[in-house]
Amino acid sequence: MKIAKPLKVTLGILLFLYPVFILLSLTVFNLPMSMVSLGMLIIGVAGYLANTGQGSRWVPAGAGVIALLALVFNSETVIKIYPICITIVFLGLFGGSLIRKKPIVVHFAEMMDSSIKTHPGRTEIERYCKNVTVIWCVWFVISLAINTYLVICGTTRQWTYFNGLVCYIVQGMLFAGEIIVRYFVNNRINARYNLPKQGMFSFLRKKEIES
Repeated sequence: MKIAKPLKVTLGILLFLYPVFILLSLTVFNLPMSMVSLGMLIIGVAGYLANTGQGSRWVPAGAGVIALLALVFNSETVIKIYPICITIVFLGLFGGSLIRKKPIVVHFAEMMDSSIKTHPGRTEIERYCKNVTVIWCVWFVISLAINTYLVICGTTRQWTYFNGLVCYIVQGMLFAGEIIVRYFVNNRINARYNLPKQGMFSFLRKKEIES
C-alpha cells in the first residue's frame, strides 16, 4: 500500500511526540481514556501501513498493540508502557550486540563507511564503537528505571515531561557529544597511520583514506 510521503512524515511525528499527545489528551482536553487509546490505535495502524519496510514497521506496530490493550482495559497505565517497551527493545539490541563479536555501533559505522573493514586502525575503531554502545546501554537502563518508576508512582505530567522533553534532550546531547568525540578519535587514529585529517561530520571516508 502506497501512502503519500507527507502523510508518512506526519504519522512519524505523531509517534515521535507520543508523550505530548497523551499529556494534551488526558490533562488539557480531558478526553476519556477510550478516545485516547483509539486515537493511538489509529495512528499505530496507519503508521504500520505507511511503512513498507519490515524493519521500520515494529515501532508503529508496538504503539498499536499497546493502544489496543489500553482500549480493552481502559487503562492509563497501560498506554504509558509504550516507552518502556521501546527502551527494552533497544537495550536488547545494543546490549545483545556486546555479547556477540560485533557491537551494533560498529555495524552502523560500517554502513556509513565500508572502508572501515580494511582500515589499519580497525581494532581501535571497534574499541571506540564498543564504548559508544556501552554508553547507550547505560542510558537505556537509566531511562528504563525512571520510566518504570513514573508509570507506577509518578503523575501523567511527570511522565510526559520525562518522555517528551528530558529523553529527547539527553539523547540529543549523546548524539552531539558522540560527533564531537568521534572527530578527535578519528584524527588521533588517522594521525597514527599518517592518514588525512577528518572533518567534524565525517567518519573515515574511503576516498580520503585512499588518497
